[in-house]
Amino acid sequence: MTFKMKSEKSTRQSDTTHHYTENEIDVFLLYSFVYDEVYVLPIKEAPNSTFALRHDNPTKKLKTMHFAEDFLFEEKIFDLAL
Repeated sequence: MTFKMKSEKSTRQSDTTHHYTENEIDVFLLYSFVYDEVYVLPIKEAPNSTFALRHDNPTKKLKTMHFAEDFLFEEKIFDLAL
């Protein structure tokens, strides 16, 4: 699953992209219709463009991979409260 970490607005005159900062938000809440799950992504961990979550187990894991189970709302929200 891939999520955009920005807001985009288009008008006839121009296109505008806004990247959120730590001064504006603490976390992104991401919802997957496919899996009917909510994920929490702290702004400090979020890239400026897109963020991909994996549900499968690849044969080779890379440091750059993010697994959905690590960002589940039920699990991650307690880490943020500490």
